[in-house]
Amino acid sequence: MLSWVTSCLKNTATATPIPNGSGQPTENHADDKPKLQKTVCLSTAGHSSPNVKDPKVLVINTGGTIGMMEHENVLSPEPNVFVKTLRKLSILHDEQYAQQKKLKKDILVLPQSKQKKRIEYTVLEYTPLLDSCNMDKNDWARIGKDIEENYDRYDGFVILHGTDTMAYTTSALSFMCENLGKPVIFTGSQVPIFERRNDGRENLLGALLIAGEFVIPEVCLYFHHKLYRGNRVTKVDSGSFEAFNSPNLPPLAIAEVDIKVNWDTVLRANPTTKFTVNTQWKSNVGLLRLFPGITADTVKAFLQPMDGIVLETYGSGNAPDNRPDLLDAIREATERGLIMVNCTQCLRGTVTNTYATGQALHEAGVVAGCDMTAEAALSKLSYVLAKQDLSTQEKKEMLMRDLRGEMTPDLADSRFVQVIAKNLTISRKKGVLTSAVPTDGLAEADRLTLGLVKVWGVSARVTRVTLSVTGQPDADLPFTYKPEDQELQFDATSQSHTIEKPFTISWNEA
Repeated sequence: MLSWVTSCLKNTATATPIPNGSGQPTENHADDKPKLQKTVCLSTAGHSSPNVKDPKVLVINTGGTIGMMEHENVLSPEPNVFVKTLRKLSILHDEQYAQQKKLKKDILVLPQSKQKKRIEYTVLEYTPLLDSCNMDKNDWARIGKDIEENYDRYDGFVILHGTDTMAYTTSALSFMCENLGKPVIFTGSQVPIFERRNDGRENLLGALLIAGEFVIPEVCLYFHHKLYRGNRVTKVDSGSFEAFNSPNLPPLAIAEVDIKVNWDTVLRANPTTKFTVNTQWKSNVGLLRLFPGITADTVKAFLQPMDGIVLETYGSGNAPDNRPDLLDAIREATERGLIMVNCTQCLRGTVTNTYATGQALHEAGVVAGCDMTAEAALSKLSYVLAKQDLSTQEKKEMLMRDLRGEMTPDLADSRFVQVIAKNLTISRKKGVLTSAVPTDGLAEADRLTLGLVKVWGVSARVTRVTLSVTGQPDADLPFTYKPEDQELQFDATSQSHTIEKPFTISWNEA
């Protein structure tokens, strides 16, 4: 069922641009709360204010290639030398300015930027330094808690991390960090910063500049001049400076002559909620990759001890539908409470039920993972399964929702966005959503099913929601209202209405 308002309305709805700290208007942001109201809540995304003290950034050095040195032809972490090296690099530290201003010994400072700012930063180095291959959820929790402990003292955070498992850590931290309102930017390098020719200096410099000069309230990954959403990346090349890619979402920012931020994509922070780090994590999850000829016994043995599985399937989420033994093994596991998320093995694309082979998994109880990376799906599964107050069905529903920008929810195919952009706009007045579907309706090929709808900024109590479609009788819709979030949510799925004629959704605000 297509949740068209929450996922795609931002492509067509209009809202007043939000001024950011620099006075520059910030466009609509792609979060899970589309701006349907004419008056929108204040967003903290944008440039940091020019009238405040120099930004302060905390750099957490967990280890990785960027700080390694060669010993007997093998690279390994070298403690207590990274900061000494930074002090010798003029692009990363202005020693003359530091002495002039009598900065504390543990503070480094960048040369003045084009915005007439100097970013001060402090390095917190882990002991021992870690190769990312040796990291696990306990290390993720440590990073999260260090951010939480220092959250009020710094304007942004840069995490130095090995590249091999960086995508797993950025995905995990994106879910652990709840109500994040400041940039958390992971970076590293393919070549140690001590080498004459390396990518570490530019990666660290770019991460520091973005963390200090822009308020991008997300867990991000910066590499080779591009800032990515952390739960959208995967490592694609072990021998190139362009080691990471975000297959299904364009970069949040690109650092060229100027740093250009795609504000339409950046998530919006909620300045009224307190930042916390949730380290409750379900460890008993795993990845199972299908391959031709995989046996049912292999699948059963893998699924038996698990609480959750990310199933990596062919193409757009397909598995053999002529293998009843295989499908029975999957169905038996889901019926006993194991939750399985279907992700494609392809680098790009999304999971759909277009083919019978994909529909077979849906009927066996497997949750569609849309266009999530395997790293993001695994982290999300661990995060959701740890919520003991939710039922199995509620956990499945949560997995299908976009929580941190990790997925494009309910995107059946690329035609969906094209149809919305071509045929549908929507406007909101008090208590009313009105479509702009052409009076002669949509072509049959463009008709879309109306499903879950969310509206924010509904300040009064709601007692009734009505759907009126041209040429059809009015229908009352089941709904929930959360006064603390001013959130109205209603579901037209049960009505089996399609977007083919003009319609109005109205509610009374008592």
